[in-house]
Amino acid sequence: MEQKIKSLITNMENVYGKEPWYGDSIKSILKAVDSKTIFLRPAEGSHNIAEILAHIIDCRDFTVQSISGNDNFELD
Repeated sequence: MEQKIKSLITNMENVYGKEPWYGDSIKSILKAVDSKTIFLRPAEGSHNIAEILAHIIDCRDFTVQSISGNDNFELD
């Protein structure tokens, strides 16, 4: 179990700011986006970058709390 947790942490670190398996990290992608674009909706009814990023952060927080043993943590 400890190895799985270490692997999960490594993958999360890579996705956010290092070198994920799929290409550019979230951090490097966001550096290229200006503040106007982050709130634009590409189509009616779709989510903007800020909303998607908030979802990603919530999922990351939930994962961290879960592997820390906090079974009572809930997303808002």
